[in-house]
Amino acid sequence: MAEIQTFISSELTIRKIIGEVTASVLMDNLRQFYAGHVTENVIWDLTDGSIGNLTSSNMKQISELVLHHAHTRIDGKTAIAAPENVDFGMSRMLHTYADIGNIPFETQIFRTLAEAAKWVGVDLSAIDNVTELPDARIGYIASRSEISPAVEMDRCCSQNPLPLCICHKVREILDDRS
Repeated sequence: MAEIQTFISSELTIRKIIGEVTASVLMDNLRQFYAGHVTENVIWDLTDGSIGNLTSSNMKQISELVLHHAHTRIDGKTAIAAPENVDFGMSRMLHTYADIGNIPFETQIFRTLAEAAKWVGVDLSAIDNVTELPDARIGYIASRSEISPAVEMDRCCSQNPLPLCICHKVREILDDRS
């Protein structure tokens, strides 16, 4: 069973897929994202997950769903970190559908999370892979949660007093950019 974890700040959302995700799980997650705290920049991390079982029809449906909500992310960026060939290829297909639909934000596919983060403008060099954190749920914000992302991040950090959690790292990166 697949899981999609969400790490979020005011300007950036990192979606980490763990396991083999289905089209319905991915589309439900996208609907929840667009119904909640929408950030300008998004990174999809497929280093521990896969979209390899999706079809071209699924990818077209996903792109149509994103296009329906694209006005909320004008001039944003979406980066996909897809180290495996099948995921890279499926991501390129999604990118092509996005181009055809004239989605008003940039999308690029990369092999590593570090490359994706760099393109988005976030330096995650201190974090090679989100799952290398002591607890992969640190910074996780269930998109079903009605708690604001800032409150959830504060709660995460107070419950998980670590020198480096994703919440603090993302805040530090965004503060450095300001």
